[in-house]
Amino acid sequence: EVGLARKSAANMEVLKIRWAGYLYKPQGGGSPYLDLSASFGDGNGEHVSRYLPAKIMHAGTVEWLDKAIVNGRVSGGSVRIYGPLADFPYDDGKGLFEIRFDVTDGILEYAAGWPRLEEIETEILFHGRRFEARATAAKSLDSEITQALVTIPDMTAHPAVLTVDGKAQGPTRDAVRYVTESTLSHSLGAYLSDVSAGGSSRLQLSLKLPLAKRPPRIKGTLQISDGSLLFNAAKIDLTRINGSLDFSERGLAANQIQAVLFGQAVSVSARTTTDQDGATTVFSAQGKMGATAMAKRFVLPLAPYVAGIAAWHGELRIPPHKAGWVELDVASP
Repeated sequence: EVGLARKSAANMEVLKIRWAGYLYKPQGGGSPYLDLSASFGDGNGEHVSRYLPAKIMHAGTVEWLDKAIVNGRVSGGSVRIYGPLADFPYDDGKGLFEIRFDVTDGILEYAAGWPRLEEIETEILFHGRRFEARATAAKSLDSEITQALVTIPDMTAHPAVLTVDGKAQGPTRDAVRYVTESTLSHSLGAYLSDVSAGGSSRLQLSLKLPLAKRPPRIKGTLQISDGSLLFNAAKIDLTRINGSLDFSERGLAANQIQAVLFGQAVSVSARTTTDQDGATTVFSAQGKMGATAMAKRFVLPLAPYVAGIAAWHGELRIPPHKAGWVELDVASP
């Protein structure tokens, strides 16, 4: 048996650590048995990955940890390891490997191409093969994160898969920025770069991101309350928007979002269809409009000759691989 005396160490750039434990080597052979407890704190969060068991992790996981925790202070944490070293990381329950610590004022760059989490207050946990960060407070863009859970269920997997589940609330303009400043920009960013947004919204988002060159899985819902969208080039102002929009890596889906267009109530739906050429997103709208206003907007020569209120319906089609080019059909029965 080798006793590990109670020790303390300080590295002002990284962490202050206190630890105690022992390493037992069976006389008859067999795996050494480690029993170690440690506490640490007052450190720089961006250096934490240097003190994790990189040898049991896939290279992609280690690379993600090196890049993900950009900043933050480690206010305090603990390490508990016990069990035969041959059984590490103790999938069979014959031991325990656990590191947990709190990060304040942190920055998490959880995935390239997605707006990062800032001003994080979170507990980070390594338990066996699992990584988990559960934020109690954070910001993304100008929105408040009300719930966020970032996990890697198996750090040794090939590839490891990062999951992000979160809820946020803030200005609707952030929802537009999430599209234009994330990987969603490849499908819709070109059509929203010209849009000005107002009002408030709530976002629920779930991501599954393989830590390798594989496509992500995306699922989310955007709930808009009294929002507005101004399509500057077309001079179309959609106001008093209320409803929910679902989205995924495959496209959009919405049913009867209520809004006001040209002073009249409208109902807007959205869907994405896919064929051999790719995905086409279709926005459908219907409502009523003053005939004079409709003629001025779409058939100017008829404006002096029409009056009253007319029902109308329209479709805006965004074809694949044709950024900046859309199809708009408007008809009045």
